[in-house]
Amino acid sequence: MKIYRHLLSYFRINYFKTNKMIIPVVTWIIFLISYYSNIGQTWIESVVFSSIFLFVISAWIAYVYMDGINIIDEQLLMLKVKNFNVYYNSKIIFVYLIGFCLGLMGIVLPIMLNYIRKFALFGEIIDIKSIFGALIFYFIISILAGTLGMFFQPRYFKNRKISVTLTVLITIMTIVKSSIIRKYKLSKYILWILPPFSNIIQCFDSKHIFNFLGLGIALCYSFIYSFIMLMVSRYLLKKTLF
Repeated sequence: MKIYRHLLSYFRINYFKTNKMIIPVVTWIIFLISYYSNIGQTWIESVVFSSIFLFVISAWIAYVYMDGINIIDEQLLMLKVKNFNVYYNSKIIFVYLIGFCLGLMGIVLPIMLNYIRKFALFGEIIDIKSIFGALIFYFIISILAGTLGMFFQPRYFKNRKISVTLTVLITIMTIVKSSIIRKYKLSKYILWILPPFSNIIQCFDSKHIFNFLGLGIALCYSFIYSFIMLMVSRYLLKKTLF
């Protein structure tokens, strides 16, 4: 655990030095303030809708992080760590922690705005269960998005234009996948390969609470897909080396 702690601290210091988080984080904050400017909203609907934007921001941050890694620094660090799996897993954890912080921000900010508006922002009482459910939901979304953003990294996608294009295209198609399938039924036999974002959303789009069954199903969707993507990425990294 000590080596993970040191690696995460190293990643944090180096990433924050680049200031590459500022634009996506500020964009996320602006969205939240703008979206929660209207009173009388329902908690779960607002969280589910905001998750679309969180998915984009999390994928954006993950891609920028992986794209900004210096290959020489990475080689030196891996030689020092002497364990590819530990190094690779620590990067995954770091990206997921950033996503968790974004999700936490998406919870704390509307609660603060609700307090400022004398609890008139939402047309319901927001209890601990609702807050906890929303936090888990956001984390599930950020894991899925973070995995997508990490996948198209420069170690094996040498052409940056292609990797950026693929990341943007797949992110957009993932968000609109359910709409495409409704219009073109046969497309489901092709689009199943995309992240199951719409499947996760469908676990809650007709409910008024974050129930444990829905969260459990959503968690399975996210973890299974992310696990497969990460295993493919790990294989490509070991095959490509440097």
